Amino acid sequence: MEITSVIKVNKIKAIGNNQGRNSEVFLAHDPQLGGNVALKEIPISKFNNPSEYFVEAQTLYANKHPRVVPIMYACQDTGFIRLTMPYFDNGSVQNVINKNPLMVKQVIILGQQFLDGLHFVHLSGYIHFDIKPTNILIGNDGSAMLADFGQTRPTDVLGTASIPPLYPVHIAPEILGSSRATKLTDIYQCGLTLYRLCNGEQVFRGQLNNYISPLGIFTPEYVKAILTGKFPNRSYFLPHVPNKLKSVIKKALAVDPAKRHQSVVELMNDLGQVATLLDWQYTMDNNGIKWVKNNIEHMYQIMILYNKSNKLWYVEGNVIRNSDGLSRNRKAWTSLSGFRTCKQAEAFVRNIFNKMEG
Repeated sequence: MEITSVIKVNKIKAIGNNQGRNSEVFLAHDPQLGGNVALKEIPISKFNNPSEYFVEAQTLYANKHPRVVPIMYACQDTGFIRLTMPYFDNGSVQNVINKNPLMVKQVIILGQQFLDGLHFVHLSGYIHFDIKPTNILIGNDGSAMLADFGQTRPTDVLGTASIPPLYPVHIAPEILGSSRATKLTDIYQCGLTLYRLCNGEQVFRGQLNNYISPLGIFTPEYVKAILTGKFPNRSYFLPHVPNKLKSVIKKALAVDPAKRHQSVVELMNDLGQVATLLDWQYTMDNNGIKWVKNNIEHMYQIMILYNKSNKLWYVEGNVIRNSDGLSRNRKAWTSLSGFRTCKQAEAFVRNIFNKMEG
């Protein structure tokens, strides 16, 4: 017996960062449930035929896992397909890296959590095709969950899937000029996501903007940069990012899929072996650049500061005792003279972290 019921929600505000290709996401209040939900709307005009209406909802339902954002219900009216999922106040990892890069420890923890969800997706016979910071939500307990299965496709007996329309910033090299892909495309997108988490959005967008024309479209050089491995810049990481983490990310970003991690588990295992420089927080403001590490007794900080009077950049390192605020200069972390460019000062700081890493 078929039953048709009415579901009411009240939209509060848009929350999707306008990154959905064919959809919008809203914070909404569901009076039936008595709480807020995330409401995703897809215009029916975006589908080729009715059989596609609820594919995303069915895929989410088929991939129920603690590290995958669950679907609550799906419905339709004359103009839209609507999906509802839990709303998390913490938003996505994108919200965090828009302000500052994650500490290495956070990259490892959140990375392994969303990778755990992706591993289950792969075991279930799907390729996600849309791994990026906006699709990694931070639950109420602070853990990461994989979201947005709008581009997810099932694999065939050979482990390949048809390529859907993709987010152009996260296109893997093998996608260009091809009609099918494997789970190794997800591995590449994971590598690019980890790159963004540890370097922050300012570094990533600074590189990306080099390939965007004044009209706001990608230049021909962008495709070439992806195919040759020049984007993102694998040779640049913030000074505190340990060499082991750099190697993990570079492997995931290999242009040749055969040289990448061959499974999510392999990537998770490599990520779990990163054990140095875990607790340094990078921040940048109008006063300069700062790295801070805290423990019970002391706060350690390394700063790059600009002297307006002589137009030189200086590096200064200090150890501050938490009990009374007593500050002591760390000579090994302090430059004896100024640098003409911030890049030169950053190289000095990179050498400090290299020595810490051993």
